[in-house]
Amino acid sequence: VTLVSDVTDVACGFEHTCALLRNGSVFCFGNNLYGQLGIGRTGASNGFEYGLVASTIMKNVTIIKSGHEHSCAIDISESVFCWGRNGEGQLGISSTERKNSPAKVQVVSNASHVSCGPQHTCAITKPRGALFCWGFNDVGPVGDGSRSNRISPVPVSGLSHGATSVALGYRQTCALVGNQLWCWGW
Repeated sequence: VTLVSDVTDVACGFEHTCALLRNGSVFCFGNNLYGQLGIGRTGASNGFEYGLVASTIMKNVTIIKSGHEHSCAIDISESVFCWGRNGEGQLGISSTERKNSPAKVQVVSNASHVSCGPQHTCAITKPRGALFCWGFNDVGPVGDGSRSNRISPVPVSGLSHGATSVALGYRQTCALVGNQLWCWGW
């Protein structure tokens, strides 16, 4: 079944999927219990919903990523926006309030890359390749040396420059710095 066409990228979460369209808009479908579709409302726990991400602040998306029950995007202004479940701070908006539409991550600007784990998120900034992470941190996947959840982005210890890629697992994070792989967490 075709829901949408003219797709340039796709991101899959636990029970939701988001597609980046050629015109810079985002179309999401699937379970919307926690607002992870970003369509401005939540849905039934077992219902299938779909629609364009509702945003008046996020314009011309260039990157889309999804975590377990949240999604994040970078738009043409190089700002990071996140929406969905936020119980552990994975949206990076200085609270644990769920968001049914995109909310701007205030601490991170000039973002070149974003990646979502199940309950934590990381972004790389230009031009130096500094790495920031936030969210669930019980065994240190945020990388700031603590084991406390972070509701706002914090710099990853020792990675203030040079990161070019970041990947997140359940409780671990790995970043590519030059030709070296750095990993932390569980």
